[in-house]
Amino acid sequence: MADRPTLTEEEKTRIGEETERRFYEALQDWRPNEPEWFLGVEVASTLLDMRGVDCLALVKYPKLRNPVRVPIQIKSSGRHIEDYFDRHRGAKEAGVIVLVIKQGDGVVAIRNKLFGALGNVRKSGIIFDAYLAKITRKPIRGKRSKSIYDAKEQQRTEANGVELLPGGSLNFLEPPPLTWQEQLHEVLTRALYRLLVA
Repeated sequence: MADRPTLTEEEKTRIGEETERRFYEALQDWRPNEPEWFLGVEVASTLLDMRGVDCLALVKYPKLRNPVRVPIQIKSSGRHIEDYFDRHRGAKEAGVIVLVIKQGDGVVAIRNKLFGALGNVRKSGIIFDAYLAKITRKPIRGKRSKSIYDAKEQQRTEANGVELLPGGSLNFLEPPPLTWQEQLHEVLTRALYRLLVA
């Protein structure tokens, strides 16, 4: 078997971002086969991202009033899962989900992998509050880590229509106009919400 070509850090980052984009797109719209206990996902903060958590799934556990925030790391290959757990000590013991989304995985496959993994965690009853508190309390140390944090935070704010200026002030950017499909989606979503709440 031929050796695989070594990827540059830039190529690894691009592949990782593309994989995460496909994950979020697969979950963009509600579908009839979605488990009733799945309440959605939220993108992790920059700090959590640096500590090995890409997103948090919101899951309703039996007998609990508040949803549980389940940490998820998204990978494009299963080859580096052990490296991930070596770098992020405590993640394996805490039960962090490492979701491998391969290049050929479509929307249904991605959703099935996610719901299968979340279903297993839900059955086990794992609560992640202590782990999430522990990894967010650790300070960012070192110039390289701080510059990575600043760069990710800048990228995140720009993606959300806000530019972070030197000194910490915010400049709100003009959002791009919605396409007709996005406008239609908004109108239909609001109408469906009104029907369900009424």
